[in-house]
Amino acid sequence: MHLPLDPANGVPLYLQLADGIRGVVASGALVEGGEAPSLRTLAAELRVNYHTVARAYHELEADGTIVRQRGGAYVVGAVGDLGWRLIRQDVEALWRRAEALSVGEDALVALVRSTARERQCG
Repeated sequence: MHLPLDPANGVPLYLQLADGIRGVVASGALVEGGEAPSLRTLAAELRVNYHTVARAYHELEADGTIVRQRGGAYVVGAVGDLGWRLIRQDVEALWRRAEALSVGEDALVALVRSTARERQCG
């Protein structure tokens, strides 16, 4: 599983990892009820500390993204509308930034529409 992790961006690696895994689950690459990578496997693959992965998995367990099965294996929990929840979090963060920069709703909506048109054309 490839997850972009950046130790220099100020966000703790375990949170970057948890968010990345949520994205993988929301994209359908890990399916509901399917087995998630073991802590050791993921730590080795991503070349991060085992405890970093364990802390990320703890975060994911707390929100139901993954569930620990008897015997210690992790499986993907109920996915539901995870993709929409992630997008909503991004929109809320964008809205907070726009407010902090005194960008009004109309300008923000126009920017989103303009960006969408650019992405469709390019």
